This record gives sequence, C-alpha cells and structure tokens, in this order.
Amino acid sequence: MKSKFYVSCLSLCFITINTFASTEQIDQYLIALQSHNVKARIETLKDISRSGITDVKLYDEIKDKLLKDYLSKSQGSDHIDEMSWLCKALASSGNYIYQPVLDGVSKNSPTSKLKHYAKQSMQLIDEYAKRNELLNSSNPDLAQYSKETQRHIQMLQSDIINLKRDTAKEIVRSLTNEAIVFETVRDTMLKLAVQRTHNSDEVDTISWFCKALSVSGNPEFITDLKQVKKINKGSIIKFANEAIKNLEKEQGIIGDE
Repeated sequence: MKSKFYVSCLSLCFITINTFASTEQIDQYLIALQSHNVKARIETLKDISRSGITDVKLYDEIKDKLLKDYLSKSQGSDHIDEMSWLCKALASSGNYIYQPVLDGVSKNSPTSKLKHYAKQSMQLIDEYAKRNELLNSSNPDLAQYSKETQRHIQMLQSDIINLKRDTAKEIVRSLTNEAIVFETVRDTMLKLAVQRTHNSDEVDTISWFCKALSVSGNPEFITDLKQVKKINKGSIIKFANEAIKNLEKEQGIIGDE
C-alpha cells in the first residue's frame, strides 16, 4: 500500500454529472467481497479504492467486514493485508462517517501494522473526497472525447500528485489511449519538471510519465524526454532513456516504410 498522499486543493472547476457506479456494478463488488479466496477479496478492495465510488451500501458492507474480523485470533499476513485494505477502502469512500470506525481499529487492533494503516486511512479521507469529486465530474470542453479519455485528462490535470501517478500507470496498461492523452502526459510532465526541487513522489510520478510516453509510439516525444533527463534523478534518467530507446525504434520502423 502506498504510504502517503499529499493533501491539496483541486484547481479545476468541473460540472458534476451522474457518473456514479451503477447498481449492477455495486452488486458485483458486493458479491466479489464474499469470495472464499482472500487474495481475490484483496484485489476487489484495491479496485474499489481506485473506483471513485461513493455508494454507502458498499462501504457499509466493508465497514461491517472490518469490524467483524479485525480482532480475529487469526492474524496471519493475508488476514492483516485484507484488514489493511478494508481500512483503505473505507477511506476511499471520502466519507467522514467511517472515521470513528477507523479510529477504533487504530487504537484496538492487536497488530501494529493494522493500527498503522487504520490511522493512515483516517488521514486519507479528505484526499479521497477530493479525488472522488474529480472522478465523478465532467469538463464540457472535453465532451468530444471518450469517457475514459476525459477521465485520464482530468486526473492528469489535477493537483493531486499521486492521482497523476496512478493515471500514468493506467495509461501504460491501457490499449485504447487517444493522442490527446499522451499530449497531456507530456504537458503535465514538462510542467512538473521545471520545478527547482522534486520530492520522492514527484520523481516517481515523472518516471511513470516517461513510461507512459514510451508506449505512445510517437517519436515526437523524444525531445521532451531528453529535456526531462536534466532533472538528473536516477529513476527519471533510467525510464526516460528506456522510453527514448523504444521511440527511436518506432522512428526506425516508420522510416523503413
């Protein structure tokens, strides 16, 4: 689990639309949480924590599971991991109604690891509230693009550094990115790169931006990647070089056609 988020205000003004999860999707999550496979349940909790869902029915079920099981005598690694992800999933609701539950776990859990994640999750509620507002909003200027593209652009343009990084990860794994998404990655990366100093989260995010541009297939980004290398941070240089190498290969293929 990522150890921290930076709390910041969103600078964008979006018009909220009804993009909350459907009843069918909520029901699918509820069924998945009943799986007999603990690792499958953990993966479901991870998906929920990234979803932007705010449905109380879902989070009440997560709350009930946490309260029922966190004091269990079985405190193996899988159990603690699941309890920790239940805490983070509750935080991802962005709803302070669950803060007392997390506070109780942070004080009464028999394991220091779960106490840590419960306390951390309490501190993330406000951040997730901002994140959910963004994920459930729409910018009318982007109406011509697919919903996924709109979401990626809005996430990249947010003030939440970890949301930018998580978006870059999604882009790397996606096979349907539009050109505007990669252009937004490039613009966001260069804007971040010109700062005088960079903390560890910013370095990690820029590294992921390099990875995202690597899968763009567009050699035009080589110049931008060379510019970012001037930050002179090991991971940025490594992933910028890898991206440049991949895009130079792409350029060679284009040249042979």
